[in-house]
Amino acid sequence: MSGPLEKLPKVTAYMDEPDERAEPLLRAMGRLVWGAASLEKVLLQVIASLRAERDGQFPSSKELSRLESASAGQLLEVLKTLDLPDDLAARIAGTIDRRNAIIHRPIEDPEVVQAVVKGENVDAVVTRVEQVALDCGQIAVELQAVTGPRLENMLGTTRDELVGLLASIDLESVADARSRQQLEAIRALGGTDLTLPWETETDSGLLPES
Repeated sequence: MSGPLEKLPKVTAYMDEPDERAEPLLRAMGRLVWGAASLEKVLLQVIASLRAERDGQFPSSKELSRLESASAGQLLEVLKTLDLPDDLAARIAGTIDRRNAIIHRPIEDPEVVQAVVKGENVDAVVTRVEQVALDCGQIAVELQAVTGPRLENMLGTTRDELVGLLASIDLESVADARSRQQLEAIRALGGTDLTLPWETETDSGLLPES
């Protein structure tokens, strides 16, 4: 017996051009996607750092691969087992919840729907979306400011040296497709200045404590 989904109709997918007034909102949502992705990567970095400090070794490659596929919420649950301060956990959780509402459930948000479909109240929605993007980025930068130097000390190499090392790996020797794609992304940095804002400060009082 064949089910109703055995033979789907052949259609050509397309998207209507959005109302021009909604373009700032769509750009803001793109920034949110980027900020949220950055937060997820930093959460993974924090897990690796704290696990190395607790256990004396980094998570196995198999576990890291599993964590890379985890959602931000799942990464947060792992972090909670590593003595993450309650106030920081609550702050991260709140930001993730707001991100999820906009990215995963936008058609359930009447203000977003009206802005995208009708171009109504766009400025107010853009402000809300950009604030979530900024909150994701702010948490990511704060965590990176602390865990980045600690990881460099553990690995005995600087961030720039590590990026250079990874970029030099022969892609043909990497069997795993995702790992190869990640290395290609690192290569795409192509000499980008990776200096973070606080790293240019000469006043040690402005630098995060290690």
